Amino acid sequence: MPSGEGGRPDRVRGAFAGLAIGDAAGWPSGRHRSVRLAAWSRRLHRELDAFAEEHQVTSLPVPFALNQPVEPLALGPSDDAEWLAWTALTIRQDRAEAFGRLAGRADVRARISVWAALDNLAAGKRPPASGHDNPHHFDDAAAVRAVAFGAAGEDPGDDARVTNAGDGVLGAVAVAAAVGALASGAPMGEAVQMAVAALPEDTAIGYAARAALAAAGKAGDPFAAVPALDAAVLDHVYSYGTAAAETVPVALALAD
Repeated sequence: MPSGEGGRPDRVRGAFAGLAIGDAAGWPSGRHRSVRLAAWSRRLHRELDAFAEEHQVTSLPVPFALNQPVEPLALGPSDDAEWLAWTALTIRQDRAEAFGRLAGRADVRARISVWAALDNLAAGKRPPASGHDNPHHFDDAAAVRAVAFGAAGEDPGDDARVTNAGDGVLGAVAVAAAVGALASGAPMGEAVQMAVAALPEDTAIGYAARAALAAAGKAGDPFAAVPALDAAVLDHVYSYGTAAAETVPVALALAD
């Protein structure tokens, strides 16, 4: 529903459902779900991928069941939705302590920034060192969790600094600002502007957000904006698909 319609609980549910839908439709979740298939099927997938590259075959393999139950291949959310749910359930807890309780568990699936933070916490490093002394401090893991903080009308900073620093923290602040505004009934354009206002212009994410909005506005519609955003924002030299300075600006531009 449009952001101004319905009550706050409906809009909060919409924020959570929207993230889960985006997570389910994304390329990574298909790969993640394939872990539920037999190990040999993933090995064969890798072998076929190598074969295609070696022999210049353009029909690329995708996760497949091959005489196995097909349920794992059904469209569904993955790690982003899981981390949002965990954050919502633990949002009132001290963030470093909440993460610390995950260290050493065998059932955790996480981004590199989170794994590095868990190692830092286990070694006695507290935030912000746990997020700063981190090879993926720049990723958008905290931005995903920030949906919960925005929905609750709270600052995501303490949570973000456990796993991230710099643009990784700013991305979380921007997402929380946008979600918080939308949950309160603000129109999308206003929510996007509030998110951008939270990003200093002299940061990579702040510059990219403004460049992304300009490129998308010039393109005229979301479909035309995709190649424009690719040219204006994305790093083609050393690209990370989870860099907050790219993913958050692109998301804001497509939402505006």
